Amino acid sequence: MSSYYSNNRYLRHNQRNDTPQHLRQEVQDMPPIEELRKRLRALAALATLTDWEKGFAESLTEQATKKGRLSPKQVAMLDKIEEKNSAGAQAQRQAWLDSWDEEKQETARICAEYYLKTGYFTDAAHKILAHYPPADGRGCLPPAGAKEPYIPSEKLYRKMCENKYAQRVLAAHRDAPVFPVGSLVAFRTSAPWKLRQASLVHQALVIRVNAKAPTSAAKGAKIYEVLPVGAQKPVFAEERWLKRAPKPKKVKK
Repeated sequence: MSSYYSNNRYLRHNQRNDTPQHLRQEVQDMPPIEELRKRLRALAALATLTDWEKGFAESLTEQATKKGRLSPKQVAMLDKIEEKNSAGAQAQRQAWLDSWDEEKQETARICAEYYLKTGYFTDAAHKILAHYPPADGRGCLPPAGAKEPYIPSEKLYRKMCENKYAQRVLAAHRDAPVFPVGSLVAFRTSAPWKLRQASLVHQALVIRVNAKAPTSAAKGAKIYEVLPVGAQKPVFAEERWLKRAPKPKKVKK
Protein backbone atom coordinates (compact mmCIF):
# COMPACT_ATOMS: atom_id res chain seq x y z
CA MET A 1 0.00 0.00 0.00
CA SER A 2 2.77 2.37 0.93
CA SER A 3 4.39 1.76 -2.43
CA TYR A 4 1.05 2.48 -4.16
CA TYR A 5 0.54 5.80 -2.36
CA SER A 6 4.16 6.86 -2.80
CA ASN A 7 3.94 6.18 -6.54
CA ASN A 8 0.76 8.25 -6.78
CA ARG A 9 2.34 11.10 -4.84
CA TYR A 10 5.27 10.94 -7.27
CA LEU A 11 2.89 11.10 -10.28
CA ARG A 12 0.91 14.02 -8.82
CA HIS A 13 4.14 15.87 -8.10
CA ASN A 14 5.31 15.44 -11.70
CA GLN A 15 1.92 16.42 -13.11
CA ARG A 16 2.19 19.69 -11.22
CA ASN A 17 5.67 20.35 -12.53
CA ASP A 18 5.62 19.01 -16.08
CA THR A 19 3.99 22.17 -17.51
CA PRO A 20 6.55 23.88 -19.77
CA GLN A 21 8.09 27.01 -18.30
CA HIS A 22 6.87 29.26 -21.13
CA LEU A 23 3.26 28.17 -20.53
CA ARG A 24 3.51 28.86 -16.80
CA GLN A 25 4.98 32.27 -17.67
CA GLU A 26 2.09 32.99 -20.04
CA VAL A 27 -0.43 32.33 -17.28
CA GLN A 28 1.49 34.59 -14.89
CA ASP A 29 1.61 37.38 -17.49
CA MET A 30 -2.15 37.28 -18.13
CA PRO A 31 -3.89 40.65 -17.67
CA PRO A 32 -6.37 40.90 -14.75
CA ILE A 33 -9.85 39.72 -15.63
CA GLU A 34 -11.35 43.15 -14.97
CA GLU A 35 -8.99 44.68 -17.50
CA LEU A 36 -9.99 42.03 -20.06
CA ARG A 37 -13.68 42.70 -19.46
CA LYS A 38 -13.10 46.41 -20.01
CA ARG A 39 -11.26 45.71 -23.26
CA LEU A 40 -14.06 43.42 -24.43
CA ARG A 41 -16.69 46.09 -23.75
CA ALA A 42 -14.68 48.62 -25.76
CA LEU A 43 -14.22 46.12 -28.58
CA ALA A 44 -17.94 45.31 -28.75
CA ALA A 45 -18.67 49.02 -29.30
CA LEU A 46 -16.59 49.19 -32.51
CA ALA A 47 -18.50 49.36 -35.77
CA THR A 48 -15.64 47.90 -37.81
CA LEU A 49 -15.85 44.34 -36.45
CA THR A 50 -16.68 41.51 -38.83
CA ASP A 51 -19.49 39.12 -37.96
CA TRP A 52 -16.93 36.52 -36.87
CA GLU A 53 -15.10 39.01 -34.67
CA LYS A 54 -18.38 40.07 -33.04
CA GLY A 55 -19.27 36.45 -32.27
CA PHE A 56 -15.80 35.75 -30.91
CA ALA A 57 -15.88 38.82 -28.67
CA GLU A 58 -19.31 37.78 -27.36
CA SER A 59 -18.06 34.28 -26.55
CA LEU A 60 -15.05 35.71 -24.69
CA THR A 61 -17.30 38.06 -22.72
CA GLU A 62 -19.53 35.17 -21.74
CA GLN A 63 -16.57 33.05 -20.64
CA ALA A 64 -15.02 35.92 -18.69
CA THR A 65 -18.32 36.41 -16.87
CA LYS A 66 -18.97 32.76 -16.10
CA LYS A 67 -15.46 31.43 -15.47
CA GLY A 68 -13.61 34.61 -14.58
CA ARG A 69 -10.67 33.84 -16.88
CA LEU A 70 -9.51 33.51 -20.48
CA SER A 71 -6.85 31.26 -21.94
CA PRO A 72 -3.54 32.68 -23.24
CA LYS A 73 -4.55 31.80 -26.82
CA GLN A 74 -7.86 33.64 -26.42
CA VAL A 75 -6.07 36.71 -25.10
CA ALA A 76 -3.62 36.53 -28.02
CA MET A 77 -6.52 36.48 -30.49
CA LEU A 78 -8.11 39.39 -28.63
CA ASP A 79 -4.86 41.33 -29.09
CA LYS A 80 -4.94 40.64 -32.86
CA ILE A 81 -8.55 41.77 -33.23
CA GLU A 82 -7.86 44.95 -31.28
CA GLU A 83 -4.83 45.70 -33.44
CA LYS A 84 -6.76 45.03 -36.66
CA ASN A 85 -9.50 47.43 -35.59
CA SER A 86 -7.26 50.11 -34.08
CA ALA A 87 -7.41 53.69 -35.36
CA GLY A 88 -3.99 53.31 -37.03
CA ALA A 89 -4.97 50.11 -38.81
CA GLN A 90 -8.24 51.67 -39.96
CA ALA A 91 -6.42 54.70 -41.35
CA GLN A 92 -3.99 52.43 -43.22
CA ARG A 93 -6.90 50.40 -44.62
CA GLN A 94 -8.68 53.56 -45.78
CA ALA A 95 -5.50 54.78 -47.47
CA TRP A 96 -5.34 51.47 -49.35
CA LEU A 97 -8.97 51.77 -50.46
CA ASP A 98 -8.33 55.33 -51.65
CA SER A 99 -5.33 54.14 -53.68
CA TRP A 100 -7.37 51.50 -55.53
CA ASP A 101 -7.33 52.62 -59.17
CA GLU A 102 -7.70 51.22 -62.67
CA GLU A 103 -4.06 50.10 -62.80
CA LYS A 104 -4.46 47.97 -59.66
CA GLN A 105 -7.77 46.65 -60.98
CA GLU A 106 -6.11 45.52 -64.22
CA THR A 107 -3.18 43.98 -62.34
CA ALA A 108 -5.56 42.10 -60.06
CA ARG A 109 -7.65 40.90 -63.04
CA ILE A 110 -4.62 39.60 -64.97
CA CYS A 111 -3.37 37.73 -61.92
CA ALA A 112 -6.86 36.41 -61.14
CA GLU A 113 -7.17 34.86 -64.62
CA TYR A 114 -3.77 33.23 -64.16
CA TYR A 115 -4.66 31.84 -60.72
CA LEU A 116 -7.92 30.29 -61.93
CA LYS A 117 -5.76 28.10 -64.18
CA THR A 118 -3.20 27.25 -61.51
CA GLY A 119 -5.63 26.65 -58.64
CA TYR A 120 -4.21 29.20 -56.21
CA PHE A 121 -6.12 32.11 -54.63
CA THR A 122 -9.25 30.82 -56.38
CA ASP A 123 -11.75 32.41 -53.98
CA ALA A 124 -10.23 35.87 -54.38
CA ALA A 125 -9.75 35.30 -58.12
CA HIS A 126 -13.48 34.56 -58.60
CA LYS A 127 -14.41 37.71 -56.67
CA ILE A 128 -12.01 39.88 -58.65
CA LEU A 129 -13.23 38.62 -62.03
CA ALA A 130 -16.85 39.02 -60.92
CA HIS A 131 -16.32 42.72 -60.28
CA TYR A 132 -13.60 43.46 -62.87
CA PRO A 133 -14.31 41.17 -65.85
CA PRO A 134 -12.11 41.22 -68.99
CA ALA A 135 -13.16 43.46 -71.87
CA ASP A 136 -14.64 40.51 -73.78
CA GLY A 137 -16.99 39.74 -70.89
CA ARG A 138 -15.27 36.58 -69.70
CA GLY A 139 -15.34 36.19 -65.94
CA CYS A 140 -17.59 35.18 -63.11
CA LEU A 141 -21.08 36.28 -62.23
CA PRO A 142 -21.18 39.00 -59.53
CA PRO A 143 -22.21 37.63 -56.13
CA ALA A 144 -25.88 38.10 -55.32
CA GLY A 145 -26.55 41.24 -53.32
CA ALA A 146 -23.12 42.74 -53.93
CA LYS A 147 -23.48 46.52 -53.68
CA GLU A 148 -19.87 47.70 -53.71
CA PRO A 149 -16.97 46.53 -55.90
CA TYR A 150 -14.70 44.00 -54.30
CA ILE A 151 -11.33 45.36 -53.19
CA PRO A 152 -8.89 42.78 -51.81
CA SER A 153 -6.90 43.71 -48.74
CA GLU A 154 -3.47 45.19 -49.30
CA LYS A 155 -1.88 42.07 -47.81
CA LEU A 156 -3.80 39.75 -50.12
CA TYR A 157 -3.12 41.93 -53.17
CA ARG A 158 0.61 41.89 -52.51
CA LYS A 159 0.63 38.12 -51.98
CA MET A 160 -1.27 37.58 -55.24
CA CYS A 161 0.37 40.13 -57.49
CA GLU A 162 3.89 40.74 -56.23
CA ASN A 163 5.33 37.22 -56.06
CA LYS A 164 7.85 36.18 -58.71
CA TYR A 165 5.35 34.12 -60.73
CA ALA A 166 2.78 36.91 -60.86
CA GLN A 167 5.51 39.34 -61.92
CA ARG A 168 6.43 37.07 -64.83
CA VAL A 169 2.79 36.85 -65.90
CA LEU A 170 2.36 40.63 -65.73
CA ALA A 171 5.58 41.19 -67.67
CA ALA A 172 4.50 38.75 -70.38
CA HIS A 173 1.17 40.54 -70.73
CA ARG A 174 2.59 44.08 -70.72
CA ASP A 175 5.75 43.61 -72.77
CA ALA A 176 5.67 44.85 -76.36
CA PRO A 177 4.43 42.10 -78.70
CA VAL A 178 6.97 40.34 -80.88
CA PHE A 179 4.25 39.83 -83.52
CA PRO A 180 1.99 42.87 -84.16
CA VAL A 181 -1.52 42.52 -85.50
CA GLY A 182 -1.38 41.59 -89.18
CA SER A 183 1.84 39.56 -88.86
CA LEU A 184 2.08 36.23 -90.64
CA VAL A 185 3.47 33.67 -88.22
CA ALA A 186 4.36 30.00 -88.26
CA PHE A 187 3.84 27.46 -85.51
CA ARG A 188 6.97 26.15 -83.85
CA THR A 189 7.47 22.42 -83.45
CA SER A 190 7.16 23.01 -79.66
CA ALA A 191 3.57 24.23 -80.11
CA PRO A 192 0.77 21.86 -79.05
CA TRP A 193 -0.12 19.29 -81.71
CA LYS A 194 -3.71 20.54 -82.10
CA LEU A 195 -2.43 24.03 -82.78
CA ARG A 196 0.01 22.90 -85.45
CA GLN A 197 -2.73 20.84 -87.11
CA ALA A 198 -5.04 23.86 -87.35
CA SER A 199 -3.37 24.84 -90.64
CA LEU A 200 -2.09 22.56 -93.38
CA VAL A 201 0.84 24.94 -93.94
CA HIS A 202 1.35 25.51 -90.19
CA GLN A 203 0.94 29.27 -90.57
CA ALA A 204 -1.50 31.86 -89.22
CA LEU A 205 -2.37 35.56 -89.26
CA VAL A 206 -2.23 37.52 -85.99
CA ILE A 207 -5.59 39.21 -85.45
CA ARG A 208 -5.33 40.18 -81.76
CA VAL A 209 -2.56 40.71 -79.20
CA ASN A 210 -3.13 40.02 -75.49
CA ALA A 211 -6.27 38.13 -76.36
CA LYS A 212 -6.29 36.67 -72.84
CA ALA A 213 -4.27 37.00 -69.68
CA PRO A 214 -1.29 34.62 -69.65
CA THR A 215 -2.02 31.25 -68.10
CA SER A 216 1.65 30.40 -67.62
CA ALA A 217 4.58 32.09 -65.89
CA ALA A 218 6.95 30.79 -68.57
CA LYS A 219 8.91 33.17 -70.78
CA GLY A 220 6.95 34.08 -73.91
CA ALA A 221 3.52 33.47 -72.34
CA LYS A 222 1.77 36.42 -74.02
CA ILE A 223 -1.39 35.12 -75.70
CA TYR A 224 -2.34 35.94 -79.29
CA GLU A 225 -5.48 35.24 -81.23
CA VAL A 226 -4.49 33.97 -84.65
CA LEU A 227 -6.36 32.76 -87.70
CA PRO A 228 -4.69 29.67 -89.18
CA VAL A 229 -4.26 29.78 -92.95
CA GLY A 230 -7.16 27.87 -94.52
CA ALA A 231 -9.20 27.78 -91.29
CA GLN A 232 -12.50 29.51 -90.55
CA LYS A 233 -12.13 29.94 -86.78
CA PRO A 234 -9.31 31.67 -84.90
CA VAL A 235 -7.32 29.97 -82.13
CA PHE A 236 -5.24 31.15 -79.18
CA ALA A 237 -1.48 30.71 -79.13
CA GLU A 238 1.28 31.69 -76.75
CA GLU A 239 4.11 33.81 -78.11
CA ARG A 240 6.70 31.09 -77.40
CA TRP A 241 4.84 28.78 -79.80
CA LEU A 242 5.13 31.20 -82.74
CA LYS A 243 7.85 32.40 -85.08
CA ARG A 244 7.91 34.62 -88.12
CA ALA A 245 6.64 32.84 -91.20
CA PRO A 246 9.33 32.30 -93.84
CA LYS A 247 9.14 34.54 -96.84
CA PRO A 248 7.94 32.79 -99.99
CA LYS A 249 10.74 31.76 -102.29
CA LYS A 250 11.02 33.68 -105.52
CA VAL A 251 10.32 31.63 -108.60
CA LYS A 252 13.18 31.74 -111.09
CA LYS A 253 12.17 32.71 -114.57
